[in-house]
Amino acid sequence: TSSGTAVPTQTAGDCHEVQCDGSGGTTNATKDSDVPVDGNQCTDDLCTTGTPSNPPVGAGAACTQNGGTSCDGAGACVAAPAVASVSPADGASAAASTTIAVTFTVAMNPTTLTAQTTAGTCSGSLQVSLDNFTNCIALSSASAVMSSGNTIATVTPAPGLLVNTTYRVRVTTAATGSSGTALASTFTQPTGFTTTSPN
Repeated sequence: TSSGTAVPTQTAGDCHEVQCDGSGGTTNATKDSDVPVDGNQCTDDLCTTGTPSNPPVGAGAACTQNGGTSCDGAGACVAAPAVASVSPADGASAAASTTIAVTFTVAMNPTTLTAQTTAGTCSGSLQVSLDNFTNCIALSSASAVMSSGNTIATVTPAPGLLVNTTYRVRVTTAATGSSGTALASTFTQPTGFTTTSPN
């Protein structure tokens, strides 16, 4: 049989093909189209000059396996982080001296939870506004205080909040989980909370 003819029985996904050698024997030839399919949406199926591999795809790639929505960059399909609750809660009344805490559904990357320390145009992934985010208020630190295994981020208004005023909290998609997966969409309190007067 002529050289290069593939034999009927092959090993799938080994990046090689057994072929006739033209002298009645066989040879193992490189075939980079014979990729190793592992069935994982968060890995690539690759052959590199005859070497099979399944490296992870980049963090944030879409997936639907195991109840997840985004690849974590390590080969797993995980649920994107989301805001579970905000304190003060939407529609609540709170003292003007209150701190603001955002609870997430998963552990977050603290370096991505940033805030502005000067009032003005909204910036940072954690924002607090009294004018529908045309501008945002100043917070005491550019970084949130993390607790509960990095699932709760707390910020403190500086110097404080005005009384009898409604504030809304926003978390942008710049905030990412510990796996590197960003919020699926920006979270904004629908109504906000209203501060009360100590008098």
